[in-house]
Amino acid sequence: DIYSFSMVIYELLYNEIQYKNLNDYQIVCKLIKNERPKLNKNVNKQLSFLIYIIEKCWYQDPDQRYCADCIIDLISDAIKNAIKIENEII
Repeated sequence: DIYSFSMVIYELLYNEIQYKNLNDYQIVCKLIKNERPKLNKNVNKQLSFLIYIIEKCWYQDPDQRYCADCIIDLISDAIKNAIKIENEII
């Protein structure tokens, strides 16, 4: 699901596994309380769009979360922009 995808992005971005010391019950309790990991917004500028995606995927109401197609479009656009910037530098 979209929330789980955002957690994978979080773990890749911060190189940190969330909830690794919690059991399933504790994790579910955190999710029900809408508790999310803290986002350090001090990341590589080219990767900062991932924080935006994570936040949108963490909405408590699944209907407010990004759909998979939206995420694909955002990531595709970010890759295209990065390639364009790279080509301008070279």
